Amino acid sequence: VHDAVVQIKHVASAPLRCPEEDLDVAGRRVFIRDDPEQGLDLSQVVLGYVYDNGNAIGGPVIGRGKYIARHLSHIDPETGKGRPGLEWTLGAEGVEVEVDLRDGSFRVLKAVCSMDVGRIINPALARGQVVGAMAMGIGYTTREAFLFDSRERVTNGKLRDYTLLRYGEHPEYVVEFVETPQGDGPFGARGLGEQGIIGMPGALAAAFSRAIGIQMNALPITPESLWSAMHRDANLKEHTVDSL
Repeated sequence: VHDAVVQIKHVASAPLRCPEEDLDVAGRRVFIRDDPEQGLDLSQVVLGYVYDNGNAIGGPVIGRGKYIARHLSHIDPETGKGRPGLEWTLGAEGVEVEVDLRDGSFRVLKAVCSMDVGRIINPALARGQVVGAMAMGIGYTTREAFLFDSRERVTNGKLRDYTLLRYGEHPEYVVEFVETPQGDGPFGARGLGEQGIIGMPGALAAAFSRAIGIQMNALPITPESLWSAMHRDANLKEHTVDSL
């Protein structure tokens, strides 16, 4: 802020015909301290001042500043303790899925996310961020993958072939926030958004694994991969019985 004020005073001092140190900035104006009626609106200054004859001086006012996070440390390799980041946004996710055990086809019925984000400043925007992240997580967990031919060329590089989560395929989204203000965050807030992606692969893998009774640990989890896993398991059990 101080840097921007200095620039504003520098530009305004010429048309106001006074030294920079005699100017003040307040109430969206820059004015002469001893004669406040003599001044300019900031809108006349922040992009450069233009005289009546069209001549212009100055330029865009761009404030410069710096910030460095305090009290950070490396992780102790012996104890695992430390503070390598300024803040941590913690949460949990869960999903409800429906699987057809005959062919592996499925639907994601519900996706739930709860996280501690410090302080919610814009509830609608915060929820939108998380829902969008959850949708991205569902997409790359259940369908997104590049396919290559024998010459290692991508064969599904277009949206016609690269299957994203489409309208009508989204589940019911449930988002809940816990607010524990972040002491050194803006208004107590901390970052959110990406957390909605991070937990989705694990939540979906756990749900599918429970649904078919087989551990799924490779992405993407598709109807084909579920069908293959179930048939491999059935063949293995049949082979084991025959061997006995």
